[in-house]
Amino acid sequence: TPKPSSAASDVYKRQVLVFGSGGLVGSSLIRKLNNSNNFTEVVASTREDTDLFSFKSTKNTIDEIKPDCLINAAAKVGGIMANNTYRTEFIIENLKINLNILESCIDYKNIKIIIVAMDKFIVLFKFRNVDDTIAGTINKIAKGLVIPPVKYNNKDNWTRS
Repeated sequence: TPKPSSAASDVYKRQVLVFGSGGLVGSSLIRKLNNSNNFTEVVASTREDTDLFSFKSTKNTIDEIKPDCLINAAAKVGGIMANNTYRTEFIIENLKINLNILESCIDYKNIKIIIVAMDKFIVLFKFRNVDDTIAGTINKIAKGLVIPPVKYNNKDNWTRS
């Protein structure tokens, strides 16, 4: 079972579930979200508590947590040589992860979903209404990683800044 971290504030009653919280982007997200006053609970999930390659495991975690927002920062990665050598395999594995997450959320129409994909920059795939607070947090993390940030322009469009 993923462990909730404490995050201050009663300003917004939001629970955020972050898959991939043990990685570079995910751990940065957890740190920033916990330091934000905009979330009441931040739940960090790693491969130790949820097998994202398994639909059943993914669905069980989402059913248990029932987050208001889900951020997927999990991905199969391998470094420059492996990424070039096993490009197709990595794409297939990452699609499996994301399909399991999206399919697990079908019954939860109000969960805001963000899928973070990294190549040479962060690409955000936004599903459902994701607001400026969450988008702003991810932009700050992208800037901290020296990655060109993504802007949310209030018209359901993401653009490079």
